[in-house]
Amino acid sequence: MIGGKSELLLCLLMLIFPIQEIGFSSWMPTYSIKSGIADTQTSGIYSLYFWLPNTISRIVWTFFIPWSITKRLKVITTTLALLSFLLVVFQYMEQYTLVCTIGPLAFGSMVGCYFGFCLSLPLDNGFFTNTNNNANFMIAYCIGEGILLGPVGYLMNIFSFRALMFMVLICCIMSAWTFNKTLVSMADDKCKEGDEGILQEYLAK
Repeated sequence: MIGGKSELLLCLLMLIFPIQEIGFSSWMPTYSIKSGIADTQTSGIYSLYFWLPNTISRIVWTFFIPWSITKRLKVITTTLALLSFLLVVFQYMEQYTLVCTIGPLAFGSMVGCYFGFCLSLPLDNGFFTNTNNNANFMIAYCIGEGILLGPVGYLMNIFSFRALMFMVLICCIMSAWTFNKTLVSMADDKCKEGDEGILQEYLAK
């Protein structure tokens, strides 16, 4: 059974994921308008730039990349952290067209299976999860999607539209850190399970 700390860390990973997903799928049209590269009639294309590769990548990540779930998530979280930093650099250089094009295309490709991979991470590491564990993961995601995304608009209004990329960068760094901490915690859980198994075998003799 997955330990409490590992479950909490995985819940945190699910909590901050919506910022990385909906930050590009929903807020990018607003970002493109505020940055001056699109108007209300053409801004929707940047949402399409996210959802099209997002849909295609689900097939690619599932059937054509023969890595473990753990390795896939490690590649995704690390790549997103690096990409978000690159986008902040582009934004600093006022290359908003690159931000609005590369951002949705890259993030759409990377997060297509992120949700499912997070749910499968304990199983990939040899742990059993029950319905309570899965319910907690789902609730964490729903809280992130329902509560964290609204303030994004307020922060963009207060600090300008450029705040979006900084929020995405912070969340991507947090995700990469949380993922690595989750792996460490699950490794500790395995050691504890091993110790308990040895103890039970000794007591049974």
